[in-house]
Amino acid sequence: MAVESLRCPTCGAADNSRADAAGVHACSYCNVRYRPTAAGGVSLGRFGPVARGRVVAVAVALSAGAGTMGFLVARQSVTVAPVAPAPVASLVEPRLAGSSGPAVAGSSPPAVAGSSPPTVAGSNPAATVVVSQGAPEAEVPAQARFEFHHTRPSAGSSFYAIGWVINDSPFTIDMPKITAVLMDPAGKEVGTAFGFAVDLVGPGERVPASILVSDPPAHAKVNYELVPRKASYVPPVVEGLRLEPGDVVRDEFGFGYRVSGKVHHEGREPAKFVQIRVLAKDAEGKLLGIDESFADAEVLAPGASARFTVRMLRYAAAPVSFDFAVSGRTAG
Repeated sequence: MAVESLRCPTCGAADNSRADAAGVHACSYCNVRYRPTAAGGVSLGRFGPVARGRVVAVAVALSAGAGTMGFLVARQSVTVAPVAPAPVASLVEPRLAGSSGPAVAGSSPPAVAGSSPPTVAGSNPAATVVVSQGAPEAEVPAQARFEFHHTRPSAGSSFYAIGWVINDSPFTIDMPKITAVLMDPAGKEVGTAFGFAVDLVGPGERVPASILVSDPPAHAKVNYELVPRKASYVPPVVEGLRLEPGDVVRDEFGFGYRVSGKVHHEGREPAKFVQIRVLAKDAEGKLLGIDESFADAEVLAPGASARFTVRMLRYAAAPVSFDFAVSGRTAG
């Protein structure tokens, strides 16, 4: 098929643009993208794979008589939410050069210079919606914070920083890293220590966390930094575990407290790593310490019970209340 020049089907200008690997031209004058097709043929198709919620384009198929070329024209439109493709019969029909009928909203009537108005044998030209692939949606970054409550004494000058990790992300985060930054009176950094919240934290939830600061240098204040990350795997947990704790009493050695009790399994599947956690709180409800232990049974069967004992060492102040929690993983 021989032609003297390639003309843009929208503005009619002699287009000298080069085709890309898919054979698509971008007009040098009006920047409309089109693809030449075989003479007299009708080509309806997509420039790229379908992607949900991306940029919508309108494709108009043209065919011409002998000695002319057909084109596939695409005009960019707005980004819309994913919708089911509308049937061709319900779409607006374009008005071609030299013919009557409704025009495509927001576009100029396309024409091919030096040729008669193209038609599709046995049908009227119709517009079809084509979804072209755009850039992938940016993933929301993980957001979380550490809410410091108290320090808890350890050996020598070492101490634990106690508080809550609060997940402000719309997804679960896994083992966020907490860094304690020690500052001198002038605001200069003199040391750091870090730890991890060992729990998964669901969106909008919080978990207790404890950071050991070993042999710290002299410092005036401590700032806390938290680096969250999206969980790549959320393991299943066992439902139906129930605690029956006894009274919290002074430990026989006088260094702290102790509590014993039972875990009852009222669920339907065996549980392993059954963990009991005790949170000590002051009169304002702030965390003084986090202590934990495991049930005596390695695997707790449905309907079974197991004993536990949790020993809690000294706190910075006398606790007023204790909270208890139990969790377990599936045995499979």
